Amino acid sequence: MKDFRAARGKMYDLHFVLAVAVVATLAGAANYRQTGRRAADLPQRLLVQLGAPYDYFCAAHLTPRESTIREVLTNVDADLLDLIVGAWLHECATRDRDGDLVIALDGKVLRGAWTTENTQATLLTAMIHEQGVVVAQTLVPNGTNEITQVENLVKNLKHKRGRTIVTANAAHTQFRTATLLHKRGIDIVGDRAEEA
Repeated sequence: MKDFRAARGKMYDLHFVLAVAVVATLAGAANYRQTGRRAADLPQRLLVQLGAPYDYFCAAHLTPRESTIREVLTNVDADLLDLIVGAWLHECATRDRDGDLVIALDGKVLRGAWTTENTQATLLTAMIHEQGVVVAQTLVPNGTNEITQVENLVKNLKHKRGRTIVTANAAHTQFRTATLLHKRGIDIVGDRAEEA
């Protein structure tokens, strides 16, 4: 991912700031202020692993402040970052004992998230069974439904090894969806939970 910031005055690599934000969020940070505080509390060994710059005057690895984290997170290309992280999670995913990767397609309305049209945001996600890890997602535009977004979602699924199987609810049992998945080398089965 290309750094969008000007080189002048930049202390931290983009990847480092993003990694710090992820670790701080995993440690419980829920806003920029908390993210900055959690970042400041990260141990030196972890900062080294994340790629922190070393300050010889302070004799320590440095962490970005709240303002730097805020600038990066509000200006980064969120769609591209989402694709990169999803592809990485998908590639690292553990397959079942048969070597299959089983993914559930499901749409969810995001609580507390609103679009610019002042409607609730809905995402169609591809989530790995067993692990509950989302490996791809796409926004469902207002006035449409998740069925129309399957193509946008599966184009981001990079399955390089083994077989990928998709489970979906009854709404996705359509010829167009099955054909689309088959062309990409993905098998589809009905969602067992909904069939019961």
